[in-house]
Amino acid sequence: MRVNSNWKAQEVPRLWTAEDNVLLMLRRYWLAHTYDHRVKMQEKYGVKMTVALCIAKADSSLGRELKTTNNLGNVWNNDRWDRVHFDTIEKWIEAIFKTLTNRYQKRNNKIWELSNSWRAILWLKKCGEAWNYCYATSRDSWNNNVLNCLDSLYKTPKNENFLFRTN
Repeated sequence: MRVNSNWKAQEVPRLWTAEDNVLLMLRRYWLAHTYDHRVKMQEKYGVKMTVALCIAKADSSLGRELKTTNNLGNVWNNDRWDRVHFDTIEKWIEAIFKTLTNRYQKRNNKIWELSNSWRAILWLKKCGEAWNYCYATSRDSWNNNVLNCLDSLYKTPKNENFLFRTN
């Protein structure tokens, strides 16, 4: 299990096949009613629902640590204290998929491109050609928690090169 600089990580349960595991995890967090909507959003936006689920797990423990109403992935919440609420969980689910395909993220395809975890290293290698936008500003916790969650859903280790798009 990956840990942050303080040797901590969220507990992630071990489950079965990726799709079954998504439903099982959603049941564990009382969100099973959102499964069909997640499947539709995966098809509509071309982003794996496993990644959207793991982002929500990393950001809010799937709703157990919410900063704003129905915003399980802290979509559009930022370090400047902007906060966004959603009327329904379904609206948030679509927002996370939209965010992963918006003009800032549309060229990103791998998990490492979504957070600051690898950006500092690549910044040095690219001599200033860095990315201006990422989903998460955490240096290690967010990235580790997303990858630990993906490991659990797929039952095989995933790394920062994991492709989060379906096409």
